[in-house]
Formats: sequence, C-alpha cells, structure tokens
Amino acid sequence: MPALPQSPPPRPTWRSRLNLSRLALRHPWFTISVWIGIAVAGLLAFSSLKYALFPDVAFPIVVINATVPLDDVVETEQQLTIPLETWLGEAEQLESIESSTYPGRSVVRLSFGVGSTLDDRRRQVDYLLQRATAKDAFPPDSTYRIIPFNLNESSAISYILRGEDREALYEQASREVLPVLRKLKGVLRVELLGAVDLEDRDSPITDTPFGGPTIVRFNGEDAMALQVVKAEDANTLEVVGQVESAIEQLKQFQPDLEVELAVSQADYIREATQATIEALLLAVVLAVVIIFPFLGSWRATLITALAIPVSLLGTFIVMATANFNLETITLLALALVIGIIVDDAIVDVENIVRHIEAGEPPRRAAFHATREIGLTVSAATLTIVAVFLPVGLMGGPIGQFFKPFGITVSAAVLTSLLAARTLSPVLASLWLQGKAGSQGAGNDSTPRSTNSRTPKTKWGEADIDFDAAPPAVMVTEQPEGDLWGKAMGMYRGILVWALGRRGLVMVLAIASLGVGIWLMPLVPQGFIPQLDRGDFNITYDISPAYLEKALRSKFEDNSGDATNAPGIPSDAVTPEPDAVNPGSETPSAEPDLQGYATFLEGLNSAQLDSLKTLGRRAVRSHVVRPRQDLRDVAERYLGSRDRWTVLARINRRSGPTDIKAGESIVVLDLPPEGMAPTDRVPEESPEDQFAPLVLAESRTLVQQMEPVVQANPNVAAIYTILGERGAINQGRIYVKLKADRALHTAEVQDQVRSALPTLEGVSISVEDIKFVDTGGDKPLKVAFRGDDLQALLELVQTVKAKLTAYPGLVDVTASGDDQAYGGRQEIQHLDGDRVAYVRANLSQGQALGQATDFVVAEAQRILPPGITLELGGDSERSSLVLGSFLRTVSLSVICILVLLLLLFRRLLDPLVVILALPLSLIGAVLGLLITRSDFGMISVIGMIFLLGLVNKNVIILVDYTNQLRRQGLPRLPALLQAGPVRLRPILMTTLSTILGMLPIALGWGAGAELRQPMAVAIIGGLIADTILSLLVVPVLYTLVDDVQGFFFGGIRRLRRSRSNP
Repeated sequence: MPALPQSPPPRPTWRSRLNLSRLALRHPWFTISVWIGIAVAGLLAFSSLKYALFPDVAFPIVVINATVPLDDVVETEQQLTIPLETWLGEAEQLESIESSTYPGRSVVRLSFGVGSTLDDRRRQVDYLLQRATAKDAFPPDSTYRIIPFNLNESSAISYILRGEDREALYEQASREVLPVLRKLKGVLRVELLGAVDLEDRDSPITDTPFGGPTIVRFNGEDAMALQVVKAEDANTLEVVGQVESAIEQLKQFQPDLEVELAVSQADYIREATQATIEALLLAVVLAVVIIFPFLGSWRATLITALAIPVSLLGTFIVMATANFNLETITLLALALVIGIIVDDAIVDVENIVRHIEAGEPPRRAAFHATREIGLTVSAATLTIVAVFLPVGLMGGPIGQFFKPFGITVSAAVLTSLLAARTLSPVLASLWLQGKAGSQGAGNDSTPRSTNSRTPKTKWGEADIDFDAAPPAVMVTEQPEGDLWGKAMGMYRGILVWALGRRGLVMVLAIASLGVGIWLMPLVPQGFIPQLDRGDFNITYDISPAYLEKALRSKFEDNSGDATNAPGIPSDAVTPEPDAVNPGSETPSAEPDLQGYATFLEGLNSAQLDSLKTLGRRAVRSHVVRPRQDLRDVAERYLGSRDRWTVLARINRRSGPTDIKAGESIVVLDLPPEGMAPTDRVPEESPEDQFAPLVLAESRTLVQQMEPVVQANPNVAAIYTILGERGAINQGRIYVKLKADRALHTAEVQDQVRSALPTLEGVSISVEDIKFVDTGGDKPLKVAFRGDDLQALLELVQTVKAKLTAYPGLVDVTASGDDQAYGGRQEIQHLDGDRVAYVRANLSQGQALGQATDFVVAEAQRILPPGITLELGGDSERSSLVLGSFLRTVSLSVICILVLLLLLFRRLLDPLVVILALPLSLIGAVLGLLITRSDFGMISVIGMIFLLGLVNKNVIILVDYTNQLRRQGLPRLPALLQAGPVRLRPILMTTLSTILGMLPIALGWGAGAELRQPMAVAIIGGLIADTILSLLVVPVLYTLVDDVQGFFFGGIRRLRRSRSNP
C-alpha cells in the first residue's frame, strides 16, 4: 500500500521568524554564556569611555588678516576684500564667508563644515591665496597672514603665579614650568599671561602667541597667569587631570613656587556628569521598584530588572566602538532610556507570568508567551530605532551634536530587545515556579507533530516541541477578588462605554489635539536653556575714539612731567648729548606729544584697527638704526613716509647712536642684522610700541569695574585678562560665584549688569560661558543686507535704540558703534554682500522666540527698499534646529509606517499606530507650560522621543487584538478581551518610564536645565497618551477597520458584479 503523501510543513510566519526565544530556550547555557561575555566586554568598554561636557565636534575656522597701503575704506573693500572673497569662495566645504574692512586692512573669516580637517582647510586657503597672488589679484605691497583655529579649542585650566620679583617669576615659569606642561598629552599650547610690567621698560612686550602683551588681575590685584589650552580632540578632564598632577609634582620639587587655581573647566564637567549619573542610578532603582507591585514576585522582578544593566553594558560596547564619550548628551540618552530598556523585559516577563498563572509549566510558558508576544515587542522596539536613527544621521553642526544621542538610544533599545528575547525567557524558565491554574488545560493542549518525542528534562516537565503550531492565546478569566481582576473589570466597563460612543470619543480626541496645538504658541521658544553654571564672563571693548580722548587727556595732564606719562618708564628720556652726539644741543625731556597725536590721527585713517589686532612677532631683538633706516621701515609698514613719527620707548641697553637732539624717533623690534622681514607677512608694527599705553588705560577702566563686581555677595572670585588674543583694547573678567549662593546665575548676572558703570565709547557685556566660543555672537542677532552702507548703519542704529528700550534685552550693540563715537570706519560683508548687525543678550526670564519676533516686527516696519533681513546667532540656530527636526520627524514617521507594513503585512495596524501618535501632544505641551520650560532643541528631542514611546502601547494593544481575531473571536469581543489583558503591561511600561525619568524632570544637580525640558515633555506626553490611547485606540481600530472593510468590500462586490453580469 503506497504511503500517503505528507502534508507540507506550514510556512514560517513573521512571528516565528522573530522568535529568538526559541533558539535561546533550546540552548539556555549558551545564551547565559553569551550574555556573561557581553557583560565583561561592556565593563571593559565602560572603563575606556572618557568623561566630557559635550560631544567632540570640530568647528574649523580660517582667518585671513590682510593689509594694503590705502587710506580709504571703500577702496580697500574694492581692491582687497572683494578679490579675497572671490578667490577664497572656491574653497571646499565652505559654509560662510564673513569679512570686516577698515582703511588699509581686511579681515576675512572662513567657516567650514563640521568635521572637516583644519590643517587641510588651511593648506587649501594658502594654495588659493598663492594662486591669486600669482595672478596679481591683489594690489601691490599688500600683505596677508593666515590664522587657522578651531572653535572647539579652549582654555582647560588656568593658574595664578605669585612671587616678589616678577622678572624672576617669569624666568622660573618659562624655564621650569612651561616645558613640563607642554609635553603633556592633549595640550595644544601653554600661555604665560600678564608678564608685561607697564612700569618697566625692559618688560617683555609680547607674551602671547598672538603677538600682544597682556595684563592679568586676580581678585583686584595684578598677577601673572599660566593658561593651558587643550587641543581640539583632547578630553578636558584628562588634560586637566594631567596638569593638576604635574603642578603638584612641581610644587613638591620647587617649594618656592606659589601657584593658585584660577579657572578650571573640569569642575562643572565633573558636577554635571556626576549629577546625570546619579539621576541615572536613581532612575534604575525607581524603574525596578515599580515592577514588583505589578508582578507580585521577586524572582520575576529580578529577571526584569537584569535587563537594565545588561542592556547598558551592551550599549557601552557600541559607544566605545563609535568613540563616544560619557558626556551630557550620551548620559542624557542613557538616563532617558532606563524606563524603555526595561519595557521589553516587562512585556515578555509579564506575559510569561500570565501563562504560568494560567497553569503552564515555566519553560513551556516561557516559550509560548514569548512566541505570542515576539512580534509585538520587536515591532515596538524597532519603531523606536526607526525614530532615533534619523536623529543620529542628521547633517550639519546640530546633526554632529546629536549623533551620539540617536545612536546611543538605538543601541540601548536594540540591546534591550535582544536581552528580552533571549536572556529573560531563559532566566524565567529557570527561576520562576509553576502554579495550578483554572485555565492551564486549555493552553497545555498544544498540537504536536506525530513524530515528536517528549522526554522529561531537568526542568521537571515534558520537553517542548519548538516546531509545533502555536497554542491558543485566549486566557479570559481572572482570579476572583484579585486587585488586577477588579481593575481589568473596571476598564472593560469603560471600554464598553467608549465603543458604544465612538463619535463622542473621537470628538474628545480631536479636541485634545486642537487644545495642544492652541497651547503651543504659549510655550516660550528658545534654543538651549541657560545653565546655572555658577560662573560667567564680563567682556568690554574700548573704541579707538575713547582711547584717543583718554590718552590725550593724560598726556595733557602730564605735559609738565614727561616721566609720569602712562606706560612710559621714569627713566625713558632722550639720552644726554654725550651719549648720542657730543656737542649737540641738550634735548628736551618731554615726549613728542604732537608726534603721538599724529600717530592717533593715522589710526583713524590708515591704521584704524591697529589698536585692536597686533601683528605676530617672530623675532625679539631691540635694535635702533639710523633715522633714514627708520623712515624706510616706516614707509614699508605704514605705507607712508609722512606718518612715521611716534612717541618712542628708549631702550637703555642699545640706545640711539645717530639721532640729533630734539628729534622724535621710532624704536622698532627689528630682525637682527642680515635677516630681512618677509615680503608677504610683516612681523612688526610701530603702533605695538603703544600697547602699554592702551593697556594702562584698559587697566584703569577695569579698576572701576572690579570693585562693583566684588561687592556682590554672591561672587567668590574674579579673574581678569586684558589684551587677550592680541586685542589690547579688549578685556574679559571671569566671575566665579559661591557654591552656596541662593540665586540663579542669570539673576546674579542681572544684578552685576545693573551695577556696572556706563561709559560712552566702551561696550560692556555680561556673557554666559558658551560651549563653543562663536566669536562674540550674542543669542539675539539680526543681519541686514544691502548695498547702501549709510542706510545700513542708520537702520541698525535705529533698531538698536528700539531694542535698548525693550524690557528683557540687554547689552545691545550694533555695527558702526565706533563710528557713532567718532571712531573708525568699517564695512562688513556676509557671503559677499554688505551687511550690518544688531546683537543683544537676554535677561533672566526673557524667551528668545518672543524677543526675535519683536525685533523682526520692529525692523520690518522701518525696513527701507533694497535692504533685506535675516536672523543669526541663536535665533538662526533655533530655526535651523526646528527645521531639521521637522524633517527628521517626517522621516521617522515614514520609517515607522514602512516598518509596520513589513511586519504586519497589512495597512490597518500601521494606520492605527500613525493616527494615534498625536495623542501625546497636549500632555507634552502642558508639561512644558507648567514647568515654564522653553520649546527649544532639548524639548524637541523629547517630542521625538515620544514618537517611539507612544506607539509601543498601541502596538501591544492592536497586535493582541489581531491574534484573538485570528483565533476566531469577533472584533468587539476581541477588543474587550485584549484591552483588559494588555492593561497591566501598558501601565507597567508607562510607569517604569515615567519613574525612570522623574529624577531628571525634578531638575536636581548641575546641568539640570539641559536635561529637565526633555524629561518633562516625555512624562507629560506619556501620561496624556496612556489615558487617551486606552480609550481612543480601540475606537480608532474599529473605525479604520470599518473604512477598510467598506473599501475592500466595495472592491469585492465590484469584482463579483463583473464576473456575474
């Protein structure tokens, strides 16, 4: 008798393909071994991660400082600036070109794309300038200097050096301290600041790599400072740690070395990272604590809780591989996903417990439960990845900034999915104990293949046929008197009411969405929250007009005694006749004030920016040559033989040898004999001789400001630098606040700002410590483009007056302020167009969006024809961020839809998930309003986070409904069964996520302002979504099902009518 044909095995479904638990349960000890290996590798990866404040993002900038012998600013613009911009515009990865033109001088700033190499960009700029020079693109005798720098390079730590003898201290630091620190890994350079002594003519004039002298003051007294600048790719904490260790060793071997810490960027980084780690650990505890009341078993709770550490350790492996740091962004990502990475384990373990309560043995319950819930958990987790991978792949500076965030979140949830699908069921089958249940027989009668064998195993139950057809999933009865039985019964009654009033429920859902949209404009729009760092800067800029007026006044006051002139040593007089030319007339001891006035007039015409940016000196050699040589040098460097006479500091060690009595001379630091200056890059400028004069006036100004700052009871210390980066007319006061202060940093800033003196011609600004120094940009910046220079300057001055009167805007500046004080002329360009700017800081409580709207509205009312307006600073960045995230959200929604279509292979389920996403909006908006948080970059990330969270509840509910319907249950009974059964895992996952984010939402610790808005938006959105989705999703499911049935039913009827005419 021939054998009967065997029926083909059933085709594997998506649910069976995604059932990794089958493999894990077949090989439990191999699974455990793999996870032990992951844990060990994760610990090693964690030990290799570095701490930082923000991600390492490179911002390459190249500045070209060019000069030309021209006296007119417009001629300089046409003959020098425009050719420079034209040739440099060919550079690759160039994002913007900004330039400032003065009579005879042009400064062009090139900003390149994030991530490009600074050395490559510098070489490319040098190549383009050489090509332009070879083609005579620039006027004769023009010079240029290329200055590459990275905005991410910053001072990591600064020390104050103390000693009786300044010269000896300078020699000791140069000989014994600087060489040691310069050899440390990650140190770009070490600067010795404040070495100049204005009363000593032999004091070094140049004490920084930028070519200018500096004055340092600490707590109101002159001092000398040691400043360590880290390289762009160096870790701040590592550099600071090395420097601190080196300084301690130096102090042990050199007891006479007195060193005091002035500023350390590591302090705030340590505080912020420690606060985030503490919030993360507390989140772990709260997420675990909430599980036990739901499951009622410490074993099930432990199995679920183990998903957190193993998922984090797996994530550390990915972070180490991607060269990420433990910084604010990645730590924030880890803290926020604590409640999420436990969700998958909660859903799996809860379903296993439910099957055990129904009477199944633990191992079989683990297999059946994970197969039943596998597609649900996988789909929910993969949709989270679909949301955050686009965030990690965003372009531009913002994309680079949040790349670690998106990848860290994706790695964490994928690792948690793997743990929930493999480790959790294995541990459940080993540790959980079986129970006798009234429904066990139904689920235990699993169809088996005829050739399967069921030997007993060490688990004390029949072995499992992993290839058998799936069992029934209908577990309907709940224990009498059980708390969850009562809760599920109550929810079933509410669900019956909602399904009977579908129209009313949908109206309420749409109304909640409308209210959320209506409330959104009430949330203040910002960019990045202002951090309560406990420190800030006070910067000032002295206009040449103010300097001229002040210095003339001092010369006039001291005209009777030349030795008392500011910045001139007491013995700096013209030598006696026999020391110069015997027999000559006795010269006057008074300095040539008319010569100095001539020099100042020259500044206002040909060298307008000379007091602000000094040339770099390659050679230090005090040499005085005959007058004719000096005239030649002056002509070469100043472009005129008639504007060379300036007040001189006589060098006593190499005094003049061929100067007639009464003549004014120029003393220049010239190269040694036989070494000529380079043709293209001048290394000297006669106005450098007046740096002590300008610095003396700058110190006088600071001495008026420092007592005002120190008088504030919240101030602990102040650290002042004058002439930083060669800008001798600028200064910065770093203010460190007390740790036990009662006020926010912004409140102290407002107090200090109101107390500082107001001086015409001096721009004083109280600034936050920025993550990246953007070159003096303020949060509010508006650019006006146009061809009419006079119209531009008049417009920005008018807008400045309006902004100054607007409450909440402070430290308002505008292009042309120097000209308003009778100072220098300047023409600014942005990407080749003439432009003028208005900038302002925000006071405490002032929202960026509201201030930006006011400025734009006021400017547009008076905007003349031919002038356009565009935003800059944080105003522009905020718009770019919101636009980028809007595109990211759209891409994420498309990814979710495509993924769900692939997983569920029908349109109904993805549509229900997508349509349910907006339900969380009203909760997120209300959370931001209640906590007075800004709607900015951080809160927008929270909104995106919600996209991945809220769909999990929808998928859990919809997928179980589909399973029940495939078992033959009608739609309404399936919904009434699925809702109550899935109530527990939905509440567990929601509460674990909320409690996991609660420490962040409470705003504890340093950097809380950066973390809080995101957590608040997520918690508010989750609460609203959970409440609404439990009612709206079943109703929405029926409506979409009706529409789908009507549409496909119509198609079927049409086909039948065509086939049966």
